[in-house]
Amino acid sequence: MHTFNGLKHLFSVLIALSIVSTTLISCSGVVSQGDNIQPTTAFYAEYYATKRPNPSDIILLNRYAKSTNSTVKAEANLILGKYLLESGEISKSEKILSSNYNSPNLSPSMQIYGQLWYYDLLIAKGDLDQANTQTTNIHAFQNAVTFNRVVHNYCLRERLYPFAQGYNACYLVKLNEPTSIVNNLKTNIDTNSTNPIIIEIPENQIGSEMVYGLFATINTLNLSYQVQPTNNLRNNLKTRVILIPDEYRMIIYGNQYKFFSDRNKIITQALYQISLQGIDHLLIGVSDNYSQSANIAKTFFENQGVNVAVLNYNSPGMQQRFIRYRTARKDTPYVTLALGSSTEISTFAPYARYNINDGDEQANYYITDLLPPTYLDRNNINYFIKSSIYTPLLAINNKQYSNFAKGYKLFYHQEPTSLSLLGDDVVKFTQWYIHGAPNDKIPNFFYSIEGADFNYAANTLGVYKIQSRNKIERILY
Repeated sequence: MHTFNGLKHLFSVLIALSIVSTTLISCSGVVSQGDNIQPTTAFYAEYYATKRPNPSDIILLNRYAKSTNSTVKAEANLILGKYLLESGEISKSEKILSSNYNSPNLSPSMQIYGQLWYYDLLIAKGDLDQANTQTTNIHAFQNAVTFNRVVHNYCLRERLYPFAQGYNACYLVKLNEPTSIVNNLKTNIDTNSTNPIIIEIPENQIGSEMVYGLFATINTLNLSYQVQPTNNLRNNLKTRVILIPDEYRMIIYGNQYKFFSDRNKIITQALYQISLQGIDHLLIGVSDNYSQSANIAKTFFENQGVNVAVLNYNSPGMQQRFIRYRTARKDTPYVTLALGSSTEISTFAPYARYNINDGDEQANYYITDLLPPTYLDRNNINYFIKSSIYTPLLAINNKQYSNFAKGYKLFYHQEPTSLSLLGDDVVKFTQWYIHGAPNDKIPNFFYSIEGADFNYAANTLGVYKIQSRNKIERILY
Protein backbone atom coordinates (compact mmCIF):
# COMPACT_ATOMS: atom_id res chain seq x y z
CA MET A 1 0.00 0.00 0.00
CA HIS A 2 1.21 3.48 -0.78
CA THR A 3 1.96 5.35 2.44
CA PHE A 4 2.56 9.04 3.06
CA ASN A 5 5.63 10.21 4.95
CA GLY A 6 4.72 12.01 8.12
CA LEU A 7 1.03 11.18 7.97
CA LYS A 8 1.13 9.11 11.16
CA HIS A 9 2.57 12.05 13.06
CA LEU A 10 -0.01 14.30 11.42
CA PHE A 11 -2.86 12.26 12.87
CA SER A 12 -1.36 11.93 16.33
CA VAL A 13 -1.08 15.69 16.56
CA LEU A 14 -4.11 16.96 14.67
CA ILE A 15 -6.83 14.74 16.05
CA ALA A 16 -6.04 16.06 19.51
CA LEU A 17 -6.05 19.70 18.46
CA SER A 18 -9.00 22.03 18.61
CA ILE A 19 -7.21 25.15 17.40
CA VAL A 20 -4.59 25.30 14.69
CA SER A 21 -2.37 28.23 13.84
CA THR A 22 -3.05 30.08 10.63
CA THR A 23 0.32 29.50 8.97
CA LEU A 24 -0.76 29.26 5.40
CA ILE A 25 2.20 28.24 3.29
CA SER A 26 4.95 25.89 4.45
CA CYS A 27 8.25 25.25 2.74
CA SER A 28 6.82 22.15 1.14
CA GLY A 29 4.07 24.16 -0.52
CA VAL A 30 1.23 22.71 1.57
CA VAL A 31 -1.41 25.28 2.40
CA SER A 32 -3.53 25.04 5.52
CA GLN A 33 -6.16 27.17 7.19
CA GLY A 34 -7.10 28.17 10.70
CA ASP A 35 -9.74 26.60 12.89
CA ASN A 36 -12.09 29.54 12.49
CA ILE A 37 -13.26 28.20 9.12
CA GLN A 38 -16.68 26.62 9.40
CA PRO A 39 -17.72 23.62 7.29
CA THR A 40 -19.93 24.49 4.36
CA THR A 41 -23.32 22.86 3.99
CA ALA A 42 -22.20 21.10 0.80
CA PHE A 43 -19.98 18.16 1.70
CA TYR A 44 -18.46 16.56 -1.38
CA ALA A 45 -17.09 13.25 -0.04
CA GLU A 46 -15.47 12.14 -3.30
CA TYR A 47 -13.28 15.25 -3.25
CA TYR A 48 -11.64 14.00 -0.04
CA ALA A 49 -11.71 10.38 -1.18
CA THR A 50 -9.48 11.12 -4.18
CA LYS A 51 -7.01 13.65 -2.76
CA ARG A 52 -3.93 13.58 -0.57
CA PRO A 53 -4.86 14.81 2.91
CA ASN A 54 -3.43 17.99 4.39
CA PRO A 55 -3.89 19.24 7.98
CA SER A 56 -6.93 21.34 7.08
CA ASP A 57 -8.67 18.34 5.52
CA ILE A 58 -8.32 16.28 8.68
CA ILE A 59 -9.57 19.08 10.92
CA LEU A 60 -12.60 19.65 8.70
CA LEU A 61 -13.38 15.95 8.35
CA ASN A 62 -13.35 15.56 12.13
CA ARG A 63 -16.06 18.21 12.28
CA TYR A 64 -18.09 16.51 9.57
CA ALA A 65 -17.69 13.22 11.44
CA LYS A 66 -19.85 14.71 14.22
CA SER A 67 -22.56 15.91 11.83
CA THR A 68 -26.22 15.28 12.58
CA ASN A 69 -26.63 14.30 8.92
CA SER A 70 -26.21 10.50 8.89
CA THR A 71 -24.73 10.38 5.37
CA VAL A 72 -22.20 13.15 6.01
CA LYS A 73 -21.23 11.57 9.33
CA ALA A 74 -20.73 8.07 7.86
CA GLU A 75 -18.77 9.31 4.84
CA ALA A 76 -16.50 11.61 6.85
CA ASN A 77 -15.69 8.80 9.29
CA LEU A 78 -15.06 6.41 6.42
CA ILE A 79 -12.55 8.81 4.83
CA LEU A 80 -10.82 9.38 8.18
CA GLY A 81 -10.52 5.61 8.55
CA LYS A 82 -8.80 5.42 5.16
CA TYR A 83 -6.42 8.24 6.09
CA LEU A 84 -5.57 6.43 9.34
CA LEU A 85 -4.87 3.25 7.42
CA GLU A 86 -2.45 5.09 5.15
CA SER A 87 -0.69 6.52 8.18
CA GLY A 88 0.00 3.02 9.53
CA GLU A 89 -2.57 3.20 12.36
CA ILE A 90 -4.10 -0.14 11.41
CA SER A 91 -5.92 -0.89 14.67
CA LYS A 92 -7.49 2.59 14.87
CA SER A 93 -8.36 2.43 11.21
CA GLU A 94 -9.99 -0.99 11.62
CA LYS A 95 -12.29 0.32 14.32
CA ILE A 96 -13.53 3.17 12.11
CA LEU A 97 -13.61 1.35 8.77
CA SER A 98 -15.37 -1.71 10.19
CA SER A 99 -18.12 0.52 11.58
CA ASN A 100 -18.68 2.51 8.41
CA TYR A 101 -17.59 0.68 5.25
CA ASN A 102 -20.91 -1.17 4.96
CA SER A 103 -23.12 1.64 6.27
CA PRO A 104 -26.51 1.98 4.53
CA ASN A 105 -26.11 5.76 4.90
CA LEU A 106 -23.30 5.94 2.34
CA SER A 107 -23.96 7.35 -1.12
CA PRO A 108 -23.60 4.85 -4.03
CA SER A 109 -20.08 6.00 -4.90
CA MET A 110 -18.90 6.01 -1.28
CA GLN A 111 -20.32 2.47 -0.83
CA ILE A 112 -17.81 1.36 -3.46
CA TYR A 113 -14.99 3.28 -1.79
CA GLY A 114 -15.98 1.65 1.51
CA GLN A 115 -15.62 -1.85 0.08
CA LEU A 116 -12.30 -0.96 -1.57
CA TRP A 117 -10.88 0.55 1.61
CA TYR A 118 -12.01 -2.41 3.71
CA TYR A 119 -10.20 -4.57 1.16
CA ASP A 120 -7.10 -2.40 1.75
CA LEU A 121 -7.47 -2.93 5.49
CA LEU A 122 -7.56 -6.72 5.10
CA ILE A 123 -4.42 -6.64 2.97
CA ALA A 124 -2.68 -4.36 5.49
CA LYS A 125 -3.51 -6.90 8.21
CA GLY A 126 -2.09 -9.70 6.07
CA ASP A 127 -5.45 -11.45 5.79
CA LEU A 128 -5.19 -12.24 2.09
CA ASP A 129 -7.83 -14.99 2.14
CA GLN A 130 -10.40 -12.55 3.49
CA ALA A 131 -9.20 -9.91 1.05
CA ASN A 132 -9.75 -12.36 -1.80
CA THR A 133 -13.28 -13.00 -0.51
CA GLN A 134 -13.85 -9.25 -0.25
CA THR A 135 -13.26 -8.88 -4.00
CA THR A 136 -16.64 -10.62 -4.48
CA ASN A 137 -18.33 -7.78 -2.57
CA ILE A 138 -16.53 -5.23 -4.71
CA HIS A 139 -17.59 -6.95 -7.93
CA ALA A 140 -21.20 -7.08 -6.76
CA PHE A 141 -21.99 -3.44 -7.60
CA GLN A 142 -24.42 -3.22 -10.50
CA ASN A 143 -24.04 0.40 -11.64
CA ALA A 144 -21.20 0.02 -14.14
CA VAL A 145 -20.79 3.77 -14.77
CA THR A 146 -20.38 4.66 -11.10
CA PHE A 147 -18.29 1.55 -10.40
CA ASN A 148 -15.83 2.18 -13.24
CA ARG A 149 -15.47 5.85 -12.33
CA VAL A 150 -14.80 5.15 -8.65
CA VAL A 151 -12.38 2.27 -9.29
CA HIS A 152 -10.55 4.33 -11.93
CA ASN A 153 -10.06 7.22 -9.46
CA TYR A 154 -9.12 4.79 -6.68
CA CYS A 155 -6.40 3.19 -8.81
CA LEU A 156 -5.01 6.55 -9.89
CA ARG A 157 -4.74 7.63 -6.27
CA GLU A 158 -3.21 4.32 -5.18
CA ARG A 159 -0.83 4.43 -8.14
CA LEU A 160 -1.87 1.00 -9.32
CA TYR A 161 -0.88 0.37 -12.90
CA PRO A 162 -2.64 -2.76 -14.15
CA PHE A 163 -1.94 -4.43 -17.44
CA ALA A 164 -4.02 -7.56 -17.90
CA GLN A 165 -6.73 -6.79 -15.35
CA GLY A 166 -7.97 -3.48 -16.69
CA TYR A 167 -9.14 -0.58 -14.54
CA ASN A 168 -12.31 -2.18 -13.29
CA ALA A 169 -10.17 -4.79 -11.52
CA CYS A 170 -6.89 -2.95 -10.96
CA TYR A 171 -7.10 -3.42 -7.19
CA LEU A 172 -6.37 -7.13 -7.74
CA VAL A 173 -2.74 -6.12 -8.23
CA LYS A 174 -2.49 -5.79 -4.45
CA LEU A 175 -3.20 -9.50 -3.99
CA ASN A 176 -0.25 -10.50 -6.13
CA GLU A 177 3.47 -10.10 -5.75
CA PRO A 178 4.40 -6.51 -6.68
CA THR A 179 5.73 -6.24 -10.20
CA SER A 180 7.72 -3.37 -11.60
CA ILE A 181 5.81 -1.18 -13.99
CA VAL A 182 9.12 -0.14 -15.47
CA ASN A 183 9.95 -3.71 -16.46
CA ASN A 184 6.47 -4.15 -17.94
CA LEU A 185 6.76 -0.96 -19.93
CA LYS A 186 10.27 -1.56 -21.19
CA THR A 187 9.83 -4.82 -23.05
CA ASN A 188 12.52 -5.08 -25.76
CA ILE A 189 14.05 -1.70 -24.81
CA ASP A 190 17.78 -1.46 -24.07
CA THR A 191 17.71 0.42 -20.77
CA ASN A 192 21.50 0.42 -20.43
CA SER A 193 22.17 2.22 -23.69
CA THR A 194 24.26 5.39 -23.46
CA ASN A 195 23.04 6.63 -26.82
CA PRO A 196 21.12 9.92 -26.75
CA ILE A 197 17.34 9.77 -26.63
CA ILE A 198 15.98 11.04 -29.95
CA ILE A 199 12.72 12.95 -29.69
CA GLU A 200 10.99 13.86 -32.93
CA ILE A 201 8.63 16.86 -32.99
CA PRO A 202 6.40 18.11 -35.83
CA GLU A 203 8.34 20.78 -37.67
CA ASN A 204 5.68 23.45 -37.16
CA GLN A 205 5.61 22.84 -33.38
CA ILE A 206 9.32 23.06 -32.54
CA GLY A 207 8.79 26.60 -31.22
CA SER A 208 6.07 25.69 -28.70
CA GLU A 209 6.33 26.51 -25.00
CA MET A 210 6.26 22.80 -24.19
CA VAL A 211 9.45 22.36 -26.23
CA TYR A 212 11.02 25.36 -24.46
CA GLY A 213 10.54 23.54 -21.17
CA LEU A 214 11.97 20.36 -22.65
CA PHE A 215 15.14 22.18 -23.78
CA ALA A 216 15.49 23.92 -20.41
CA THR A 217 15.42 20.64 -18.47
CA ILE A 218 17.79 18.91 -20.89
CA ASN A 219 20.20 21.83 -20.51
CA THR A 220 19.86 22.09 -16.71
CA LEU A 221 20.36 18.36 -16.10
CA ASN A 222 22.96 18.02 -18.86
CA LEU A 223 21.13 15.09 -20.44
CA SER A 224 21.92 13.31 -23.70
CA TYR A 225 19.07 14.10 -26.10
CA GLN A 226 18.61 14.86 -29.76
CA VAL A 227 15.54 16.81 -30.89
CA GLN A 228 14.66 16.39 -34.54
CA PRO A 229 11.87 17.97 -36.61
CA THR A 230 9.59 15.58 -38.49
CA ASN A 231 6.54 15.61 -40.72
CA ASN A 232 6.04 11.86 -40.50
CA LEU A 233 3.74 10.86 -37.64
CA ARG A 234 2.64 7.48 -39.00
CA ASN A 235 5.48 5.16 -39.96
CA ASN A 236 7.64 2.91 -37.75
CA LEU A 237 6.06 4.19 -34.53
CA LYS A 238 7.32 1.23 -32.49
CA THR A 239 10.92 2.34 -32.96
CA ARG A 240 10.47 6.10 -32.40
CA VAL A 241 9.82 8.69 -29.69
CA ILE A 242 7.51 11.44 -30.96
CA LEU A 243 6.18 14.49 -29.08
CA ILE A 244 3.13 16.34 -30.43
CA PRO A 245 2.97 19.51 -28.26
CA ASP A 246 -0.27 20.92 -29.71
CA GLU A 247 -2.09 17.79 -28.51
CA TYR A 248 -0.11 17.32 -25.26
CA ARG A 249 0.58 13.85 -26.65
CA MET A 250 3.63 11.60 -26.88
CA ILE A 251 4.30 8.32 -28.67
CA ILE A 252 7.05 6.13 -27.19
CA TYR A 253 7.82 2.96 -29.10
CA GLY A 254 4.21 2.70 -30.24
CA ASN A 255 2.61 3.48 -26.86
CA GLN A 256 0.67 6.75 -26.59
CA TYR A 257 0.59 9.03 -23.52
CA LYS A 258 -1.43 12.15 -22.84
CA PHE A 259 0.05 14.87 -20.64
CA PHE A 260 -2.20 16.98 -18.36
CA SER A 261 -4.87 14.37 -19.09
CA ASP A 262 -7.23 15.46 -16.30
CA ARG A 263 -7.48 19.13 -17.33
CA ASN A 264 -11.18 18.91 -18.25
CA LYS A 265 -11.96 17.00 -15.06
CA ILE A 266 -10.31 19.72 -12.96
CA ILE A 267 -12.26 22.43 -14.80
CA THR A 268 -15.53 20.56 -14.21
CA GLN A 269 -14.75 20.24 -10.48
CA ALA A 270 -14.01 23.97 -10.32
CA LEU A 271 -17.30 24.87 -12.03
CA TYR A 272 -19.20 22.75 -9.52
CA GLN A 273 -17.50 24.48 -6.58
CA ILE A 274 -18.09 27.96 -8.02
CA SER A 275 -21.77 27.16 -8.63
CA LEU A 276 -22.21 26.74 -4.87
CA GLN A 277 -21.66 30.49 -4.42
CA GLY A 278 -25.12 31.44 -5.69
CA ILE A 279 -24.55 33.44 -8.89
CA ASP A 280 -27.23 35.35 -10.86
CA HIS A 281 -25.20 37.18 -13.51
CA LEU A 282 -21.87 35.87 -14.81
CA LEU A 283 -19.32 37.27 -17.25
CA ILE A 284 -16.94 34.57 -18.52
CA GLY A 285 -13.59 35.77 -19.79
CA VAL A 286 -11.73 33.24 -21.89
CA SER A 287 -8.63 32.90 -24.05
CA ASP A 288 -8.55 31.27 -27.48
CA ASN A 289 -6.93 28.17 -26.01
CA TYR A 290 -9.76 27.67 -23.51
CA SER A 291 -12.73 28.43 -25.79
CA GLN A 292 -14.05 24.86 -25.55
CA SER A 293 -13.90 25.04 -21.75
CA ALA A 294 -15.79 28.36 -21.86
CA ASN A 295 -18.59 26.72 -23.82
CA ILE A 296 -18.78 23.97 -21.18
CA ALA A 297 -18.91 26.61 -18.43
CA LYS A 298 -21.57 28.65 -20.27
CA THR A 299 -23.83 25.64 -20.69
CA PHE A 300 -23.21 24.52 -17.11
CA PHE A 301 -24.32 27.83 -15.58
CA GLU A 302 -27.17 28.50 -18.02
CA ASN A 303 -28.65 25.15 -17.05
CA GLN A 304 -28.78 26.51 -13.50
CA GLY A 305 -30.66 29.65 -14.56
CA VAL A 306 -27.65 31.99 -14.50
CA ASN A 307 -27.53 34.90 -16.97
CA VAL A 308 -24.22 34.30 -18.80
CA ALA A 309 -22.13 36.39 -21.23
CA VAL A 310 -18.80 35.30 -22.75
CA LEU A 311 -15.95 37.66 -23.55
CA ASN A 312 -12.81 36.54 -25.42
CA TYR A 313 -10.02 38.58 -23.92
CA ASN A 314 -7.66 37.79 -26.83
CA SER A 315 -9.99 39.59 -29.26
CA PRO A 316 -9.60 43.21 -30.43
CA GLY A 317 -11.82 45.69 -28.63
CA MET A 318 -12.15 43.48 -25.56
CA GLN A 319 -11.85 46.39 -23.14
CA GLN A 320 -14.64 48.36 -24.82
CA ARG A 321 -16.95 45.34 -24.76
CA PHE A 322 -16.17 44.83 -21.08
CA ILE A 323 -17.06 48.45 -20.34
CA ARG A 324 -20.34 48.16 -22.31
CA TYR A 325 -21.24 45.02 -20.34
CA ARG A 326 -20.56 46.78 -17.04
CA THR A 327 -22.44 49.93 -18.05
CA ALA A 328 -25.51 47.96 -19.13
CA ARG A 329 -25.61 46.39 -15.65
CA LYS A 330 -25.12 49.54 -13.64
CA ASP A 331 -27.62 48.44 -11.00
CA THR A 332 -27.07 44.69 -11.35
CA PRO A 333 -24.16 43.04 -9.52
CA TYR A 334 -22.32 40.45 -11.56
CA VAL A 335 -19.47 37.98 -11.11
CA THR A 336 -16.51 37.39 -13.42
CA LEU A 337 -15.02 33.99 -14.18
CA ALA A 338 -11.87 33.76 -16.30
CA LEU A 339 -10.42 30.61 -17.83
CA GLY A 340 -6.93 30.45 -19.31
CA SER A 341 -3.28 29.75 -18.70
CA SER A 342 -1.63 31.56 -15.79
CA THR A 343 -0.06 34.01 -18.24
CA GLU A 344 -3.35 34.67 -20.03
CA ILE A 345 -5.20 35.13 -16.75
CA SER A 346 -2.75 37.84 -15.68
CA THR A 347 -3.71 39.91 -18.74
CA PHE A 348 -7.42 39.72 -17.89
CA ALA A 349 -7.17 40.30 -14.13
CA PRO A 350 -6.64 44.10 -14.33
CA TYR A 351 -9.88 44.53 -16.30
CA ALA A 352 -11.81 42.27 -13.93
CA ARG A 353 -10.47 44.18 -10.93
CA TYR A 354 -11.09 47.74 -12.09
CA ASN A 355 -14.01 47.55 -14.55
CA ILE A 356 -16.63 47.61 -11.82
CA ASN A 357 -19.42 49.99 -10.95
CA ASP A 358 -18.95 52.35 -8.02
CA GLY A 359 -19.72 50.71 -4.70
CA ASP A 360 -19.77 47.16 -6.10
CA GLU A 361 -18.01 44.33 -4.27
CA GLN A 362 -16.77 42.44 -7.29
CA ALA A 363 -16.35 38.65 -6.98
CA ASN A 364 -13.67 37.34 -9.35
CA TYR A 365 -13.00 33.65 -10.00
CA TYR A 366 -10.13 32.22 -12.03
CA ILE A 367 -9.67 28.67 -13.34
CA THR A 368 -6.11 28.15 -14.47
CA ASP A 369 -3.38 25.55 -14.69
CA LEU A 370 -0.90 27.20 -12.35
CA LEU A 371 -0.77 29.73 -9.49
CA PRO A 372 2.71 31.22 -10.02
CA PRO A 373 4.82 33.35 -7.65
CA THR A 374 4.47 36.26 -10.09
CA TYR A 375 0.87 36.77 -8.91
CA LEU A 376 2.37 38.06 -5.64
CA ASP A 377 4.66 40.58 -7.36
CA ARG A 378 4.07 44.25 -6.58
CA ASN A 379 2.91 44.75 -10.17
CA ASN A 380 0.26 42.02 -9.94
CA ILE A 381 -0.82 41.57 -6.33
CA ASN A 382 -3.58 44.23 -6.41
CA TYR A 383 -5.25 42.51 -9.35
CA PHE A 384 -5.61 39.22 -7.47
CA ILE A 385 -6.36 40.35 -3.90
CA LYS A 386 -9.51 38.59 -2.61
CA SER A 387 -9.92 36.68 -5.88
CA SER A 388 -10.53 32.93 -5.80
CA ILE A 389 -8.10 30.92 -7.92
CA TYR A 390 -8.91 27.32 -8.89
CA THR A 391 -5.84 25.37 -9.99
CA PRO A 392 -4.20 21.94 -9.73
CA LEU A 393 -0.74 23.41 -9.11
CA LEU A 394 0.37 25.90 -6.45
CA ALA A 395 3.87 27.00 -7.48
CA ILE A 396 4.46 29.29 -4.49
CA ASN A 397 6.96 27.79 -2.03
CA ASN A 398 7.02 24.70 -4.23
CA LYS A 399 10.54 23.23 -4.36
CA GLN A 400 9.91 21.20 -7.51
CA TYR A 401 8.71 24.32 -9.32
CA SER A 402 11.53 26.48 -7.93
CA ASN A 403 14.20 24.06 -9.17
CA PHE A 404 12.74 24.03 -12.65
CA ALA A 405 12.14 27.79 -12.74
CA LYS A 406 15.74 28.50 -11.76
CA GLY A 407 17.09 26.56 -14.74
CA TYR A 408 14.40 27.87 -17.07
CA LYS A 409 15.13 31.52 -16.23
CA LEU A 410 18.86 30.97 -16.72
CA PHE A 411 18.12 29.56 -20.16
CA TYR A 412 15.36 31.94 -21.34
CA HIS A 413 15.55 34.93 -18.92
CA GLN A 414 11.82 34.77 -18.21
CA GLU A 415 9.34 32.99 -15.96
CA PRO A 416 8.20 29.51 -16.98
CA THR A 417 4.64 28.80 -18.05
CA SER A 418 2.49 25.77 -17.36
CA LEU A 419 3.17 24.51 -20.90
CA SER A 420 6.90 24.68 -20.25
CA LEU A 421 6.34 22.59 -17.10
CA LEU A 422 4.83 19.94 -19.37
CA GLY A 423 8.13 19.94 -21.24
CA ASP A 424 9.88 19.11 -17.97
CA ASP A 425 7.38 16.27 -17.46
CA VAL A 426 8.19 14.94 -20.94
CA VAL A 427 11.93 14.78 -20.25
CA LYS A 428 11.53 13.12 -16.85
CA PHE A 429 9.00 10.65 -18.23
CA THR A 430 11.19 9.59 -21.16
CA GLN A 431 14.26 9.33 -18.90
CA TRP A 432 12.40 7.11 -16.45
CA TYR A 433 10.66 5.11 -19.19
CA ILE A 434 13.81 4.36 -21.15
CA HIS A 435 16.67 4.45 -18.63
CA GLY A 436 14.82 3.82 -15.37
CA ALA A 437 15.49 5.27 -11.93
CA PRO A 438 16.76 3.95 -8.56
CA ASN A 439 14.36 1.24 -7.36
CA ASP A 440 12.23 2.00 -10.42
CA LYS A 441 10.78 4.94 -8.48
CA ILE A 442 8.34 7.00 -10.52
CA PRO A 443 9.42 10.68 -10.69
CA ASN A 444 7.24 13.50 -9.42
CA PHE A 445 5.56 15.10 -12.41
CA PHE A 446 3.88 18.51 -12.45
CA TYR A 447 0.73 17.30 -14.19
CA SER A 448 -1.15 14.08 -14.86
CA ILE A 449 -0.04 11.56 -17.49
CA GLU A 450 -2.32 8.92 -18.94
CA GLY A 451 -1.81 5.99 -21.29
CA ALA A 452 -3.18 2.51 -21.88
CA ASP A 453 -0.56 1.00 -19.56
CA PHE A 454 0.30 3.92 -17.27
CA ASN A 455 -1.55 6.55 -15.30
CA TYR A 456 -0.13 9.20 -13.02
CA ALA A 457 -2.40 11.51 -11.05
CA ALA A 458 -0.34 14.54 -10.08
CA ASN A 459 -2.58 16.96 -8.20
CA THR A 460 -6.17 17.48 -7.25
CA LEU A 461 -7.99 20.79 -7.56
CA GLY A 462 -6.97 23.44 -5.06
CA VAL A 463 -8.86 26.66 -4.34
CA TYR A 464 -6.84 29.62 -3.11
CA LYS A 465 -7.58 33.19 -2.09
CA ILE A 466 -4.71 35.68 -2.04
CA GLN A 467 -5.09 37.92 1.03
CA SER A 468 -1.72 39.71 0.81
CA ARG A 469 1.80 39.16 -0.52
CA ASN A 470 2.51 37.03 2.53
CA LYS A 471 -0.78 35.26 3.03
CA ILE A 472 -2.72 32.81 0.87
CA GLU A 473 -5.80 30.99 2.13
CA ARG A 474 -6.77 27.59 0.92
CA ILE A 475 -10.56 27.51 0.70
CA LEU A 476 -12.19 24.31 1.91
CA TYR A 477 -15.42 22.88 0.53
